[in-house]
Amino acid sequence: SLKVWSVADGQLQRSLGHHTEAVHALAFRPAGNGPATCASAGDDRTVRLWQPEIGRMVRIVRKHHGPVLALAWSPDGHQLFSAGQEGIIRRIDGDSDLIEQQWPSGPDWIYALAVSPDGTTLAAGDWSGTVRLHPLQTPEPEGP
Repeated sequence: SLKVWSVADGQLQRSLGHHTEAVHALAFRPAGNGPATCASAGDDRTVRLWQPEIGRMVRIVRKHHGPVLALAWSPDGHQLFSAGQEGIIRRIDGDSDLIEQQWPSGPDWIYALAVSPDGTTLAAGDWSGTVRLHPLQTPEPEGP
């Protein structure tokens, strides 16, 4: 579960316990995109989005076929990237549960993701110690 603590006095404010297995990744959405939102991911093969200030789970993203070990938001907060045991990176729409795009990064488990400050490159670090750089492009809009 996730725990929300008060910065002022160190007291536990709430526990967010909807994951059914271990949680491995947590990432806060950049400010300026509505209420404070964070994403969590783990062994239950889901990414969950939360409003931690009120303890509400906003949405759940399924369709991962293995544990999710890494998360990263785009600098503008419009896209969330996930990756894990499968070695596949997924681009998730920041305002829905839609997986916009997915692609393989390499043969190993991905443990770390980071988006460049200008939002043009995604770095993915895997089990072998390799860091691969992926150029990011806006996905093509779906047809009518």
